[in-house]
Amino acid sequence: MKHHLYDPKMIVGISSDATYTHIFFTRLAQIRNDPHYIPKPRGSGDFTMKCPLHPETKPSMRLDHRSKILKCFGCGKALNIFSLVMQVNHLSFLEAVAYVQTMRRYPDKFKIFDPTTQLKIELATNEPWNFFQACEEAKE
Repeated sequence: MKHHLYDPKMIVGISSDATYTHIFFTRLAQIRNDPHYIPKPRGSGDFTMKCPLHPETKPSMRLDHRSKILKCFGCGKALNIFSLVMQVNHLSFLEAVAYVQTMRRYPDKFKIFDPTTQLKIELATNEPWNFFQACEEAKE
């Protein structure tokens, strides 16, 4: 049996739950002071919002309600919640897993940095980001 540092079933569960994507974009809208990052429903059940990976004036990213995949029609990228978190916050996959796990539990405590910055992730309380501590908190 293969040993994983994360539970593959948990990864699939998070990937198929749009709640994490909504929390991420709602927090991003607050931090960047731009309501266009808040997911807006479309008639098809999909959501649209601005893409955080490139500058734009109107929303070009869509969250497919069936697949939970984000597709940006401006830059052409297709992402899930983990790849989005990895790119926006410059994290490894395991760090993104820990980030997303704790994001739902503490949605208002995370800072989301602009992709051009070289800052490390910190909790809003200005405590240094500790990957292993976040993993332990996510298990509780």
